[in-house]
Amino acid sequence: MSDRIGRKATLFLCFAMQAVLIVLLAMTREGGILAHPVVLAVLSALIGANYGANLALFPSVTKDYYGLKNFGVNYGLVFTAWGLGGFMLSLLAGKVYDQTHAFTFAYYCSGGAARGARS
Repeated sequence: MSDRIGRKATLFLCFAMQAVLIVLLAMTREGGILAHPVVLAVLSALIGANYGANLALFPSVTKDYYGLKNFGVNYGLVFTAWGLGGFMLSLLAGKVYDQTHAFTFAYYCSGGAARGARS
């Protein structure tokens, strides 16, 4: 897809889809249609597909923005930031859960962060 519409447009679509999927997870309530195991499995598979798309696109986008000179260092920094963000934000989500006994707020914040990452 990134070869046809461009890497930035593909990343935007992935981030937008990820934001929608996370908000849908936040709206899941016991007994609702979103709580059905098949629907949750599809949501989880789509989230995984977006994760894989990001993993595939980030090296190319890094090369496009910063060139091949020092690519290893640049991509290492991008990948480290991704891992550090995942670690730190999961700790924050856990602290929010301890206070609210729900992940809803953390899901909405994650959806907002994914939506905001498009630029």
